[in-house]
Amino acid sequence: MRNTEHLPWFPALLKTAEGEVLAEGSACVSSETKDVTFQSDFVPLYPVGTPLEIVRLSEAREIHRFFGKVYLSDKTLLRLVSVTDRTPPDGEQLYCSGLAFSGTLTVMGESEQTPRRRFGRKPSKAQAAPAELLVPIVSLSENRLIFLYDSARPFDRGQRFSLSANMPLLLPQTTIEVEQAFLFGVNASYLCRFLDLTAAEKDVLLYFLLEYSLRQSAEPATGGAPSSL
Repeated sequence: MRNTEHLPWFPALLKTAEGEVLAEGSACVSSETKDVTFQSDFVPLYPVGTPLEIVRLSEAREIHRFFGKVYLSDKTLLRLVSVTDRTPPDGEQLYCSGLAFSGTLTVMGESEQTPRRRFGRKPSKAQAAPAELLVPIVSLSENRLIFLYDSARPFDRGQRFSLSANMPLLLPQTTIEVEQAFLFGVNASYLCRFLDLTAAEKDVLLYFLLEYSLRQSAEPATGGAPSSL
């Protein structure tokens, strides 16, 4: 049996494909093999290939669902493979905050931008930003991120950047677009959405965030925690 001791575990429910709760216990996700393992004091036995569901819980709230087929089943442990996943329909998504990551942004040319009003600043008073800049990435989800930058050089809503992220994940160079800005203090916070990540790349990012948030939750003194973005 593959060793799962090094993986972070989270509270979880085991359910049938129809949504009936079978057991309450804990689970872990392997981002490498894309399988989900569930363990409890007692787990019902199911034949290989049976479709089941494992649901991640946070304060008794269902925040992430994993659907797959039984690969391994015994009295205390069950593993699903061929897993697909989704977040609840309320729009809340897993993300990490208080990150120590950074990214290199290349400002896209003015010819590629639609003229926009600056966030709370008059364009004539704004200083021009360099074409390439290194910024801290402080929050991240599979769809969005927040970075910080000098408030004296504000960006427009709709401003696009080419992003090369510096993090323990092989995230390809991608395009982001500013959705909101918060101009308070020395550094402005920019909420941006990813424009061209593929479904497979978002899947890799989601599994990375899942493992990262669980590890950070186990070490609260070191930083981020799961929430919504």
